[in-house]
Amino acid sequence: MKKHSILTSKLTPPDCSQMIMRQRLLEIAEISAERLVIICAGAGYGKTIIMEQLRSAYSGHSVWYQLGPEDRDPSVFLTHLVEGLSRAVPDFGSQIDHALMNTENVTADHENIMMVLVSEIIEFAKEPLVLCFDEFRYINDSEPTRVAVQFLVNHLPSSFRIMITSREKPNLLLGRLRSQRQLLEFDTSDLRFDLEETAKLFEGSCSPLLAERELNAWIKATDGWPVALTLSKNQLRSNRRLPEEILKDLVDARGSIAAYLAEEIWAGLSEKLKDFMMRSSLPDIIDVDICDKTLTEHKEINYSMKFLQETEDRNLMIFSLERGKRYRYQPLVRQYLCRKLH
Repeated sequence: MKKHSILTSKLTPPDCSQMIMRQRLLEIAEISAERLVIICAGAGYGKTIIMEQLRSAYSGHSVWYQLGPEDRDPSVFLTHLVEGLSRAVPDFGSQIDHALMNTENVTADHENIMMVLVSEIIEFAKEPLVLCFDEFRYINDSEPTRVAVQFLVNHLPSSFRIMITSREKPNLLLGRLRSQRQLLEFDTSDLRFDLEETAKLFEGSCSPLLAERELNAWIKATDGWPVALTLSKNQLRSNRRLPEEILKDLVDARGSIAAYLAEEIWAGLSEKLKDFMMRSSLPDIIDVDICDKTLTEHKEINYSMKFLQETEDRNLMIFSLERGKRYRYQPLVRQYLCRKLH
């Protein structure tokens, strides 16, 4: 197998020491015995932070793997995974290194490679092991790399744990794990900030402290979106205005929320999807039938539903109220889209 240089940053956990502890989520994971944890939500919900907090609380070996587009190449993926395991597990690596050196085509021989890898992990990992795969979306449609992760999910002992973050639902076979209660899933509804977390975030931002009524107003205005609350925090230091007033400035063209959305969501969309999202953002609630009638120039059957399904599957800040019939955008995203349209 072709050798690749190691990018150390891919195996280095982020520093989350200054972030709000998501204690209620940590407690759920701590008392659960599931072998696979999936944290799936849109941009800005703190998926990476939560996984790192879970990893830090875990007793035993751990490997952090920041996935990227380059990991669609299974040889890149295996090179970094083996390096991460070698750093975490004493004496690990000789068997899998030998197997990889004698393999010309990793994709064709992936099952044998993964059998060697898992066998060596089991042999040398004397303590529980947690594998953390951040940003799974980058390999979600890469069959060779995704199959390698599926092999780990299927064959690592139940005392080991795998954690995955992703904006999109991972294309993994999870039915058996769900039926055996071996899968713990956190989604957008879990990751929204609650009253206690919002209060902790805003501590020290203004004096006097925000009352419960004011905190609830912020949660309602942002839909509990962690990144919006975080970006709003700095504005409160200098001007204690109503949430709607501050958020309007942040979503405007030069605001920090607008810049975040442009970079993290808007830049990666097709022109057709951008056009649909802008035009469908006008009503508070998106009714699929009305949406189809409004976009009269498109005669394609279920035109709107195809785009709505894509935005929901990709966690592009749209939420189903009545699946297949009615949807809504995250309120600040809707403001951003409406501004784009005008």
